[in-house]
Amino acid sequence: MYTFWRNVYDAVPSVLKIPVGWLPFPLIAGHAYRETMAREATLDRATRDEVRAFQAAALGRMLAFVCDQVPAYRSLRATVDRLAPLEAIKAFPFVDKDAIQRDLPKYLPRDFNRIRHHEITTGGTSGNQLTLYADDNWHSIELAFIHRQWKRVGYTTRCSKAMFRGVGFGKLPKGCYWQRNPIYHEWQYSPFQMNPTTLPAYVRHLQRCRPRFIHGYPSAVSMLAQFILAERIPPKSFGVRAALLGSEGVYPDQRSLIENAFDAKVYSWYGHSERLILGGECEKTTAYHMFPDYGYLEFIDKNLNVLEREGDVGELVGTTFWNRSLPLVRYRTDDFARRLGHRCECGRNHDRFDQTEGHRKQDCIVGKRGSRISVAALNLHGPAFNHVVRYQYYQNTPGVLEIRVITRPEFGDKDVRLLQEAYRRKVSDELDVIIRPVADIPLTPRGKCKAVISELDDPRPPAAYAQITPLPEGRIAVSSGPVEWHTQIAAEFDSKYAASESFKERFAIWAKLIDKYSRSDGSALDLGCGSGIFSLYLAERNRSVVAVDASAEMLRICEEKQKRSGLNNVAFSNRDINRLEPSWIEKVDLIICSSVLEYLDDLDRSLTLLASSLKRDGVLILSMPNRRSLYRRVESLAFRFTRRPRYYRYVRHLCTVDEIESRLDAVGLKIQENTYYGRSPLLSPLFRRLGLAPYSDNLFVVVARRA
Repeated sequence: MYTFWRNVYDAVPSVLKIPVGWLPFPLIAGHAYRETMAREATLDRATRDEVRAFQAAALGRMLAFVCDQVPAYRSLRATVDRLAPLEAIKAFPFVDKDAIQRDLPKYLPRDFNRIRHHEITTGGTSGNQLTLYADDNWHSIELAFIHRQWKRVGYTTRCSKAMFRGVGFGKLPKGCYWQRNPIYHEWQYSPFQMNPTTLPAYVRHLQRCRPRFIHGYPSAVSMLAQFILAERIPPKSFGVRAALLGSEGVYPDQRSLIENAFDAKVYSWYGHSERLILGGECEKTTAYHMFPDYGYLEFIDKNLNVLEREGDVGELVGTTFWNRSLPLVRYRTDDFARRLGHRCECGRNHDRFDQTEGHRKQDCIVGKRGSRISVAALNLHGPAFNHVVRYQYYQNTPGVLEIRVITRPEFGDKDVRLLQEAYRRKVSDELDVIIRPVADIPLTPRGKCKAVISELDDPRPPAAYAQITPLPEGRIAVSSGPVEWHTQIAAEFDSKYAASESFKERFAIWAKLIDKYSRSDGSALDLGCGSGIFSLYLAERNRSVVAVDASAEMLRICEEKQKRSGLNNVAFSNRDINRLEPSWIEKVDLIICSSVLEYLDDLDRSLTLLASSLKRDGVLILSMPNRRSLYRRVESLAFRFTRRPRYYRYVRHLCTVDEIESRLDAVGLKIQENTYYGRSPLLSPLFRRLGLAPYSDNLFVVVARRA
């Protein structure tokens, strides 16, 4: 019945769904929803003894049911009759996904056909999808638990939401990446189309809708947050109260990114498709609080011993309290966590845990237009994998996804078409999907199937991009925004050295300094080399040069120039500067850094790392935008109202020479000389004659030496 009514709702035109949203949600959701919501007040105030008593009673009812109904447990009836439930559970064997798959009828109740139920599947993030059965009221019950935890950050069913999850989308107009779902008062946004080209449209629609909450995958929401920060869009323009993040673990840098972008709290929870364990954060901490009426939670070590002590780390094991069509008892989740004490400053006395591992890690697939699609978004729940034993995603080309499948004998062309159509409905034209049957998919040493094999340089989720996030020691932080910007203008940028008077002036000043501080037997590094004009100039005057840039298009131009020049002592490297470690290159005699530092997030950390890459008596030549320039002040004001010039949205730092001198001094570098350049057409001619270049010129270059 659940499947029938869900299909009816999905088939109804959107305009006819709107009146449904006017009804009180508890009325629509049904008795099971209302009953589950009603238990919240009692259990949130319950003492630890009262919580344990409730769980013992719920567990006792489920154990009595499975001993009466389920073949696998009938032999344990006497044990359940004799012992208290919290003791009797210890006599039950542990089961896992493989055990259920091998002998499903053994775990189905005798009255299976009398219990209203429907078929579901696990997401299959480990590449091994499990078919399950859920009571028809499971959706209402699950939703009640989700709403109970969201209430901790102010959510009610009348609140508006923006959802970024892998739901099905109908045919959308060109340039539209969202659809309305009135019953939940939400706009559903496609995570598959998110890329630098489409994100402005997402942002504009969000600003019009002003949802109170954002609900979605951390990988998708953090990509949106990164764009918002890069564009310096005010958080108040969205009006978001909290971001509700599930289906993937939340990295600390993602949490910081999203909180800063929306000026809102991030709330997350742990759950899984088998629906045995559900724990959410509370108002005071980020530890997960297990709902005592959801299921029974245990922790076990590798020898299957139950762990009872606070601080123990073990595998999460769950027993259902409410699903009778496939009642899983002591089911091993293959996720691991640290057990915490039940006392919390929020006042609840629930089981608590943190530091979950193995839970939907954020492996990503890269789309045709650069969108980063998490595995959680790609998960299929349904019959598409019925004739597949195991599968794995493989990618070596952006926009092309190969799904490797170990097939059952029944697998045929119809299954291939079914899979391709299922993924097409999810990803539209962002991915070309290839189904490739294989004889074997190797497992990891722990026996898991790795969800994604990627041979791309950086298939990480956007969480790893460092826009405002603290980075581990040894990294220089660069946002992806300036990289994308300079990639788009690479050819135009390179041509300016021949056509623009200001760029000609820049080259003349830098060439003079490079001539002065180069050594014929020396080594040099050009960090953020752009189109390579200074890299090749360095190569003519130094023994060896390494030139680094994050833009592949810029480096393509560099390599074309290198071929024409015949220089073979310069090595170009496509590297994300935010991932460089101090040990990645041997110390050099000379480092140049032209128009790069202003885009970095942590200037002091970056200067420290540059200093550490210099040999003793080595020289660093760097440029920065001049904060004293009157033109820069006008530029800042113009950008605030017009969003022009476009590059300004990526600039993080403007400095004076005195300020940069202080920062360099702190890392052991002493300024040797400085020069102002980047003339302002109206101001520079006069101000330079009067000795006031610091107040007219847009840039300065400084030379600093390591003691």
